[in-house]
Amino acid sequence: MENKKKQRKYWLGRRPGQQGPRPTSGLQDVVEKLVTGSTPEDEIPGSNGASDVTGNSIQLRKQIRMGTWNVRSLIETGKLKLLSMELERNQVKLCGLSEIWWKGKGHFQTEDGHTVVYSGHDDTSRQGVALWMAKDIAGSLVSYDPVSPRILVVKLKAAPRDITVIQVYAPTAAAEEDEHEKFYDQLEAALSKTSK
Repeated sequence: MENKKKQRKYWLGRRPGQQGPRPTSGLQDVVEKLVTGSTPEDEIPGSNGASDVTGNSIQLRKQIRMGTWNVRSLIETGKLKLLSMELERNQVKLCGLSEIWWKGKGHFQTEDGHTVVYSGHDDTSRQGVALWMAKDIAGSLVSYDPVSPRILVVKLKAAPRDITVIQVYAPTAAAEEDEHEKFYDQLEAALSKTSK
């Protein structure tokens, strides 16, 4: 036993692991099957069927997965479908999207029943933010405010109290000073309208 080297521990999320390459995901083969459509959604390992929604409100006392993703364009056909499949596979319920490159503002329901709220430029396809909501929590959408192509405010019904999600896509350091000032002024205004 003395011949065995002591391996240093590192933290992966909250669980301690061992140093070295990370193991491949147990869902890796399921992804390929889901892409071909041969595995139904209810066979995904780890999904226990428990809902995080009661009626039309999100239960905040239960665990819910949220995330953000800089998608760098959702213009191409089928890209939103792939994004939805990946978020379903990871059991994400809410995902803020940046750099979607869609024109206009609004919301719609995907073929799979998920809801997307978005805010972009009226005339050009660049920048843009969105919030993707899984179909089982889509009914909790109360209202949204497409402030600009860089800021989207979405209010969701939740228990014990409603929540507000602000999705932003900040300008880079290379952007003009005026663009930075405009962005932070709009963000400050959006935060001031949001209840504590």
